[in-house]
Amino acid sequence: MNDENNTNPEPVGFWDEMAQEAAKWDLSNSPKETKPKPEKRLANNELADVACEAIYQLYHTKYDIWLKKVTNELVKAIVLGGHYEQQTVGQILSHLPPAAKKIVTEYVQSNAN
Repeated sequence: MNDENNTNPEPVGFWDEMAQEAAKWDLSNSPKETKPKPEKRLANNELADVACEAIYQLYHTKYDIWLKKVTNELVKAIVLGGHYEQQTVGQILSHLPPAAKKIVTEYVQSNAN
């Protein structure tokens, strides 16, 4: 006589379904690979690299000349201080035509996040 209790056998495919559920659970609890936090990326100059690459997107386009205006405003903010020092990034970038500003901001947003 068999000692197993066969009064409530598992339905067909029960163990396969349980294995699939366990695999899903394992995947959902595994650590997700994420980018380093912005503070760490700032410390490593990674975000500065993204900003440089974003500005570089304008080189060799019709917006190349406008980069000098933006650079000039940045230098004024650093060297002259006063009300120039109070400029926001948006105000400095406002010296670019809207299409050029869009190129820079979209590049930064897609690569810095």
